[in-house]
Amino acid sequence: MRELEDVADHIVVLGRGNVLANASVADLISGEVANQVTIRTSASAVASQFLQEAGGSVVELNRDTLRVSGLDAERIVTLLGKHAVPVSEVSTHRATLEDVYLRLTAGAIEYRASAEEVAAQ
Repeated sequence: MRELEDVADHIVVLGRGNVLANASVADLISGEVANQVTIRTSASAVASQFLQEAGGSVVELNRDTLRVSGLDAERIVTLLGKHAVPVSEVSTHRATLEDVYLRLTAGAIEYRASAEEVAAQ
């Protein structure tokens, strides 16, 4: 999908004979809400509190890593810096065409592997 994202201007996504999307790649990706920021901090509880108060949605990935959505990286760094919360890493993850495709076609998949087949892999 990454290669398609780099060369295509316009995408039509079909599922079970229906048009699920007919738009430019840029419009499809910009409409996706999967943009997230991962931060690594030794003060994850404090960081989480400040980020949630600022309107972010925070998921703790492990004891020192948080995944934040709803706030951009610049806002996160500014906010945590203002409160002297130590941060050792900030990574931005934007939505991809694959993310959009999987979301659009989630209900239009005709054939799926069973849970046993997936577990065996």
